[in-house]
Formats: sequence, structure tokens, C-alpha cells
Amino acid sequence: MKNISIALTLVILLISAAILASTPRNIVAQTETVDDTTTEEQIQAKATEFKIKHPIYAAIVEAIPLLDLKETVKNYIAAGAVQKMLKYHAKNLVEENVTNQTSSSPMAETMTDEQIQAKATEIITKHPRFAAVVEGISNLDLKETFKGYIGAEILQKMLKYHAKNLVEENVTASQ
Repeated sequence: MKNISIALTLVILLISAAILASTPRNIVAQTETVDDTTTEEQIQAKATEFKIKHPIYAAIVEAIPLLDLKETVKNYIAAGAVQKMLKYHAKNLVEENVTNQTSSSPMAETMTDEQIQAKATEIITKHPRFAAVVEGISNLDLKETFKGYIGAEILQKMLKYHAKNLVEENVTASQ
């Protein structure tokens, strides 16, 4: 009876983690109403709230209003890379738990901890603002990893809106 409940718990954990790790990047966008008229003031208000919930991203969020279009796009891409690293770290954590219990690997698409560390080093070199975010990824538990994943998703949205506003300002100024 005890083995059945342990097996059931593991199956539930595996399914939950698999759903979490394989959630499409735009799932948040699908559940929210997208407002194409997000102003810089609204971005600042969201940034203030975001810094409270995700303090590790604070340095990046504070720099958003100062970024030009090129830097905004670079940071958007870096946030996507961080999100991908967090996704694979979550998969690794789940696989480690399952493998310890069942001695078989349920996930085909993974990124090893060494690959995650190599990617973290690359991101730190190219995007120093992201250093605080990526340095500790390998030490995060599943809950912290998910929180970081959501934080990267929100950061990408703020950068996207900032880029959109910069483009609109340039178009309006040239007319």
C-alpha cells in the first residue's frame, strides 16, 4: 500500500513538473488581454510591482527606461535564454527525483547542468546585468525555478513594450 501511494505521488509530481516545464512561452499571453497601448508610465508601475515580487531582476528592470532599441532587443533575447535555462533546470530537478525513485529517465529533451553552467557563463559575459539571475540557477529548487521562469516571462513582456514604445517614438519623430 505504501509503495502504491509513493508511486502515485511520483506520477503526480512527474506530470505536474512535465506540464510546468513544457508550458509554451506564450501561455501567459494567451490568458491575458494584450494591450498594445502600454505607456512608459504603465511599464514603470508594473516594474515597481515586479521588483517586489522578483528582486533578483531588479537591476535589469531599473535599466529598461534607459535602454535604446538595440539594447532592449538584446536584453529581450537574453531573458528568453534565461527562461530556457530555467525550464531545463526544472526538468533536470524533476528527472533527478523520478530517476532516484524509479531508475529510469522519463524526459528525452534536457540540458545537462554543465550545459546550463556554460550558457550561464556566456550570458554573464554578453549581458552582465543578468549575472545575478543566472549565477545561482543550479542551486534553485523547483519552486524558485518556476518563480524565476515566470519572472523572465514578465521581464520579456516589459522589454517588448519598451521596444514597441521606442519604435513608435522614432516613427512619430520622423513624420
